[in-house]
Amino acid sequence: MRWAHPEKGMISPGVFIPVAEESGLITDLSRLALNLACDGAIKLQAAASKDLIGDGPLFVGVTSR
Repeated sequence: MRWAHPEKGMISPGVFIPVAEESGLITDLSRLALNLACDGAIKLQAAASKDLIGDGPLFVGVTSR
């Protein structure tokens, strides 16, 4: 995940995740990331053939400190 800042360009997670943690926004950001991953998987499944993607589960990596 990257943050597309309008003036500074792409901001790495190493920069914006600590800010999200300190500001209390990390839970909302985590939910957004999980929703985007699931939505992307649904769209990929709808657009691609089963021979290409199969019908297995979606795996999303989650870390905590």
